[in-house]
Amino acid sequence: MIEPRSPAVEPDFASRLTGPRRRLFRFAVEQWPSAVGALAGLAAVAAAQLSLTWLFKLWMEDLLGARAVLEPAVALPIALALIGLLVVGIMASRYALRRFELRIQLRLRDLAATRLLEVSAAGIRRFASGDLMSRVLHDAAQVATLPSHVLRRVTDGLLVAGGAIVLMFVLDFRLALAAAVAVAPAAWIIGRFQQVLRRSSLAAHQAVGDLAALLGEQLAGATTVRLFGGRDFERRRFATRNREATRRLLSTELWAAGLASFVWVLSGLGMIAAIWYGTRQVENGAVSVSSLAAFCLYGAQIVEPLRRLGDLQAEIHRVAGPMARLFEICDQPPEASGDRRPVAARPAALSLAGVSFGYEPEVPVLRHVDFDLGAGDTVGVVATSGGGKSTLAALLVRLVEPDQGRILLDGTDLCRFDLDALRRSVVVVEQDSFLFAGSLRGNLLYGSWDASSRQLTEALRGAGLERWIDTLPRGLDTEIQEIGRSLSGGQRQRIALARAILREPRLLVLDEATSALDGETEARIFERLEAWLSRRSVVVMAHRLSTVVRLPRVITLAGGEVVADGPPRDLLGDSAPFRDLFLDQLEVLRPSLDRRFQEAG
Repeated sequence: MIEPRSPAVEPDFASRLTGPRRRLFRFAVEQWPSAVGALAGLAAVAAAQLSLTWLFKLWMEDLLGARAVLEPAVALPIALALIGLLVVGIMASRYALRRFELRIQLRLRDLAATRLLEVSAAGIRRFASGDLMSRVLHDAAQVATLPSHVLRRVTDGLLVAGGAIVLMFVLDFRLALAAAVAVAPAAWIIGRFQQVLRRSSLAAHQAVGDLAALLGEQLAGATTVRLFGGRDFERRRFATRNREATRRLLSTELWAAGLASFVWVLSGLGMIAAIWYGTRQVENGAVSVSSLAAFCLYGAQIVEPLRRLGDLQAEIHRVAGPMARLFEICDQPPEASGDRRPVAARPAALSLAGVSFGYEPEVPVLRHVDFDLGAGDTVGVVATSGGGKSTLAALLVRLVEPDQGRILLDGTDLCRFDLDALRRSVVVVEQDSFLFAGSLRGNLLYGSWDASSRQLTEALRGAGLERWIDTLPRGLDTEIQEIGRSLSGGQRQRIALARAILREPRLLVLDEATSALDGETEARIFERLEAWLSRRSVVVMAHRLSTVVRLPRVITLAGGEVVADGPPRDLLGDSAPFRDLFLDQLEVLRPSLDRRFQEAG
């Protein structure tokens, strides 16, 4: 018995939070050791910078003869020590910040990729594959930079700028107030930039996502593009979207640059006002030259943190688009699993009662489908291309859910079973089963990683692969390309069939699974698997008459409805919809069919 898991799965913390920035903050908090290391390094840098400026002030006072404060023999070792502290702080903070960023990136990508593996097929179809890749890879990397930028710039603002401002007031509070009056309007102006920058950022990153989606589509349809002379058309399409994405990115950058420039202007005006006022104070004897020089250096140290804080506003809004796109993926609902009802370890009885389904509500693919399959029985399903065979297969493993009706396995609705247990017991072999880049052995054992060597050998024999494997230079360790590009269609189908055999399913669904094989090879494989198939319930979906006539019973779909159900011999005589499906094959196969039916009595 296969025991399913409980449906009451505790959601991860990200699913319980509402604001994207708050959710990102929670990811950042998880990486607190890296953040602490970065803060320590940044604190060392700030302390060294501020101390070097004060050391310069003391040295100037000694140089100008105002008072003997610091001898050169003492000042030089202190300066060297501070420079050493600065170097160590820069190295430590840079490494810790990068580690902080990459660890957050790792978590974001893991979360997004894991959710994509859990989302239903209908949920995945809402997005283009290229757009999904862009969100998981590009957007996650961009979003992960925000916490490290915030940490760096806020720390600089608090430690470097804050320390410099305090020391400026210590030097002369009147000069400090003069600079502050000129800079005060900055906060109000920065706020005005935010809304425009946010809209521009969202539009820019959506345009980049659309470009990635188009590129993914062009790569997937590369053969069609070449066969139908679409190179120039696709080149123009890509160029148009590429220009649009570039235009929107440049627009966003222009607003960000304007904000950064404005911060520089205000900071410069503050410094000019302070220097002008300070010069007059020096002339009046109220401020020393060394204090004014130190004041100017501290003022210069404030400008860069202020500029970075201005950039931070732009950065937050620049990342808002990718953040929304990334968390949209993370918020996709996972497939609904069932309760703890087990799937029996025996051939499964299947029943469809009034099942209807359409990918678009107004265009049903299946209409009120009813049929039963007894435990250990075999049934064929035939229809025209696009007639609902693959849709029926998807329904049996809950890749999609019926709009109406029920599908019962051993008398229990499929939605009651745990998905993993269900898909272990009901296995679909598709016409174009996916193969991964890697070894042949890895593809065969995919999903059955604990299968024994004996089981693997039996699966290879059943799928008719053993002789072909012997011809390969590295046998089962031979590397194959992604989706099996280095293999023929028949080889890919037999590998997929062997992979399904290793799963030991209770219900096997063959969806055009042998269509790339010639009739003779197909017949030999079914003969080899006869004993194995007899211990399972089997649904065979085919478009070849030579496949169908071997089956004891065949269901015919037309217009999404069951229009005929019975032995193929009877259907050839009594069912026009069944005969119409195979008119082009009947004349060629008529002699062999007559012999087959005579032998069968």
